[in-house]
Amino acid sequence: MFAIMHHNPPAIVNYQQQNTSQVSLKGNFALLKTNEILLNFEEISKIDRESGNCQEISEYLKVRFQKAGFTVKQNPDGTICAYRGLNKARNNAIILQSHMDMVAESADGNPKKPIKMHLKDGWLYANDRTLGADDGIGVSAMLAVAEDARFKNYPLEMIVTTDEETTMKGANALSKKDFYGKYLINIDSESLGVITKGCAGILEFEVNEKIKMLPLKSDDFAKITVNITGGKGGHSASVSESYFNPLKVLIVLTKDKDFKLISITGGEKFNIVPMQAKCEILVPKPKSQEIKISLEKYLKGIRGKNLIENPNLNYSILLENTPTGIEYVEPGIKNKLLASLDEIPIGLLSKFEDNVSIKTSQNLGALRIANGEVHAKIMGRSLDSKEGDELRNKTAKLLSEAFDKQISTSCTIPIWEAKEGSLLEDTATKAYPKVSNGQKTSTIIETGGLETAIFTQKKPNLQQISIGPTIEDPHSVQERVKVDTIGPFYNWLSKILEMLPKD
Repeated sequence: MFAIMHHNPPAIVNYQQQNTSQVSLKGNFALLKTNEILLNFEEISKIDRESGNCQEISEYLKVRFQKAGFTVKQNPDGTICAYRGLNKARNNAIILQSHMDMVAESADGNPKKPIKMHLKDGWLYANDRTLGADDGIGVSAMLAVAEDARFKNYPLEMIVTTDEETTMKGANALSKKDFYGKYLINIDSESLGVITKGCAGILEFEVNEKIKMLPLKSDDFAKITVNITGGKGGHSASVSESYFNPLKVLIVLTKDKDFKLISITGGEKFNIVPMQAKCEILVPKPKSQEIKISLEKYLKGIRGKNLIENPNLNYSILLENTPTGIEYVEPGIKNKLLASLDEIPIGLLSKFEDNVSIKTSQNLGALRIANGEVHAKIMGRSLDSKEGDELRNKTAKLLSEAFDKQISTSCTIPIWEAKEGSLLEDTATKAYPKVSNGQKTSTIIETGGLETAIFTQKKPNLQQISIGPTIEDPHSVQERVKVDTIGPFYNWLSKILEMLPKD
């Protein structure tokens, strides 16, 4: 979805709201003649597996793989490396890999809201929260392969990592010695029939700084609270010209020199576009009604421009008397901080020559200016090393100027460089027509970061691809998986396993 396309790109499915039917998953899965993947997915979806909380899912997977006859190595972080039927000296395993954690977002702000699934027009959704198909479907497919009698004598290695959605902790902790094969199939892509063979490099800035606050000593000010809600949000790799970030709106709004800033808050994670944000400001009491009307006009215009892509977008403005003892950001600090934040490149920054594929982008995922502290999370992506370096340097410079100290990236992930002519890619290309009535594959380089970029650094000669069924809007409450792509995906994966050399 978020990539450079080669050959024929896959059809784009336009989702439309229609009737929703609550369903019994097991009954519908049997009716749809899907394989064990969805039953596995239903099972693991009962386990809280948000990034940073992988202990329970790791133990569950350890037991499942052991029951399937695998020898399991469980790393301290919870990453699973499971082996069966391989000759380590000959390095002959076919490696399947996915990540066990998921992004936990909910429309009501409860990341631990139990996942309840329903079908709508052939798509599987959760109940106004992230579904976890990214990458629960990948994990479920690996379990299905592990328990599939056809592959019980194949030399297989299963690697399931932790915290891919945040720090890629599990992938980073692996060593070259953990990869007992020449071929690795990552199951973390989102379009059936598409082979991912490269991905963007990622850079992250995490800021945690103290700032000076002043007590309000005058009663000549009124307090205005602005709430922006209902932004589309979603995966930060999917930014486009219509990218809407409510934090950016509030940064521009609060730059006015007549406003005293109490707080700006919104967002939680690097790789998610914030859906809502809030700010509190102090304004001169004699001008408060005039300012309120001006803000309403401004926000009405913002809503009008972005409503098509963000159909639930709304705002509210509350004018009230100033509470006693309230504090605001020291004006000089406020002006410098907001000026720097406003200048940081955010959104879609460049495309390739086809004017479709994203080259470089950056997301302001979280910002909290409140109670004398600033917390910010910024994630940049680029498929061009020069542009990536320029983005990193500019962002670091502006943040350093804002805080009068050196600010640098907190995390970087390399570009996964696409390679031509691998046996693994060739096998996947030949396997797909055999299970899809002659349909051909496409290859892409994705703007989303994949763990394969890290694996390439650890074992440069490892041949890798990424495949999966069709998933849309990951990292958002609209996340969904197209059910009738799951069976064909498994057939494709199975055919690749059958065709790859086992020596």
